[in-house]
Amino acid sequence: MDIMEIVRLIVTSITSIIAALITAGFFKSWWEKQSVFKSRKKLVGQIESDTLVYQTIKQLKHDYYCDRVYIIQFHNGDNFYTESPIQKASATFEICSTGLERVSDKFQNVLVSHYSWYINEAIKKQMYFYNIEDVDDATIKSLLHYRGAQSHCGVPLYDDRKHLVGLFCVDWVFTEVPDNFLTNNEFTDEYKENFFIQANSLVKLIKTN
Repeated sequence: MDIMEIVRLIVTSITSIIAALITAGFFKSWWEKQSVFKSRKKLVGQIESDTLVYQTIKQLKHDYYCDRVYIIQFHNGDNFYTESPIQKASATFEICSTGLERVSDKFQNVLVSHYSWYINEAIKKQMYFYNIEDVDDATIKSLLHYRGAQSHCGVPLYDDRKHLVGLFCVDWVFTEVPDNFLTNNEFTDEYKENFFIQANSLVKLIKTN
C-alpha cells in the first residue's frame, strides 16, 4: 500500500467520523454549550461591573451626605418616520435613602428632547442648586419638587472619546447640604470640580457601548 492510498484511507476515515458526529448532533450540542457558556460569562461580568458601580455610588452618597444618587444614560430608541433616530434616556443606577421614591422606577425610555434645558445647563456645568426655587426652568423645578429635592446637582458624563453618554445627579431631600460644600448658599468651585471628576470616574465602570 503506497503512501497516497494510506492518506486516502485516513481522509475517508476522518470524514466518516465527522459525518457520524454531525448526524448524532455532537457539534450542535457543543456549539450550544459554548453559546451558553459565553452568555453566562457575559452576564456574570455585567453583574460584577454593576455591583461595583452600586458600591461606588453608595460611597458617594455617604461622602456627599445626600439622600439620592442616580445615573442617567443616553441611548437610541426607535426611528421617526424621517428615519432619524429617537434619542432617549433612562435612569440605570440609583441609591436613595429609605422612604424615597426611586427615580429609576419611572425614568425609563424618556425622550431626551423633554429635558434639553437640564442637559444644556449640565453641559455648561451650571446645574448646581442649593435652593431648588432658583431653578429657572418651570418644568425642571416642578419635577425636582415632585421628587422632594431641596437641593440638587447634576453633571454630564463623558466617555474616553469625549462623547456625552449620561448624567450624574444627586438630591438632598431630608438632609442639609454640608456647610463645607457652600459659600453664601452656593456650591463652591472646589466642590463643583471634585464632583465632576468623581462623577466621570464612574464612566469606566459603566457599560456605555
